[in-house]
Amino acid sequence: MIRWATFDCFGTLVDWRHGMATGIELLFPGRGGELLEVYNRFEPQVQAETPVRRYREVLAESLRRTAAEAGLELVPDDASVLGTGLPYWPVFPDTRAALAGLREAGWRLALLTNCDRDLIGETHPARVDQPPRPTRTTRRWRTRSAPGSTVCSRSSSGSTPRPADRRHA
Repeated sequence: MIRWATFDCFGTLVDWRHGMATGIELLFPGRGGELLEVYNRFEPQVQAETPVRRYREVLAESLRRTAAEAGLELVPDDASVLGTGLPYWPVFPDTRAALAGLREAGWRLALLTNCDRDLIGETHPARVDQPPRPTRTTRRWRTRSAPGSTVCSRSSSGSTPRPADRRHA
């Protein structure tokens, strides 16, 4: 039996909170943590307004709204800081060993994510040895499924894992 483990990349393998707070801190020194909490209120709203919006655009628009609510000036070029910095966000310390252990135990690994493919592609080579391969996501999955749901996109090999044969982290 083929066993699959699927992961969302950011938050599970990559420390998005640290990455975002650092990016915000570059623009507004001393306020990264505080503004991250404000940002976290806006991102789900921005995604819900246009579910097929590219994640780079979600990051930029959420940051614009965060700065506006905080009464801070965000020059247009700076709105892209989170998308530009995302490939450099740190992986959690146990990511490499955990992925290697799963592979050694016979698990096939795949990413299920709503993140732009170019961002995923830029992140993996720099941060994770032998990362899970991105699956072919469908617009339906990307816009209607939540992490941990029973929906699973078709893998790049063309086989679709059955629910009993997979785990999502």
